[in-house]
Amino acid sequence: MPKHLTSPIHNVFYNMDDSEIISKTKELMTYVLKDPSSAEYRNIRIAEITKGSVKQNPELLEGAIQYVCFDVNAKNSFGGYTGFKSWGLYGDGNVIADSHVDLFCNSEYKTYRYLELK
Repeated sequence: MPKHLTSPIHNVFYNMDDSEIISKTKELMTYVLKDPSSAEYRNIRIAEITKGSVKQNPELLEGAIQYVCFDVNAKNSFGGYTGFKSWGLYGDGNVIADSHVDLFCNSEYKTYRYLELK
């Protein structure tokens, strides 16, 4: 089982409020995007470990964030905007691979909570 689901030490979003989660997401994306200062975000949502999940598997850390999912539009190396693309981060801060974003971030089997951008 991934450590970010069972230990607060390995979950970079643990115990953060919504605004801190958004800030941390943007901070982590500075390492990935060509021009992070140009980034526009929308549809930021999280999937958390619920009380029901903990009942089924006591090793899980209730409230731990499994994924942070969002859409981002940023400039590419040619200086043009790419258009909004779906991205995701695991609870440990690692980027979810392009091929897995739909699986983790648009699953009908997960409940997502949307965060308000201010």
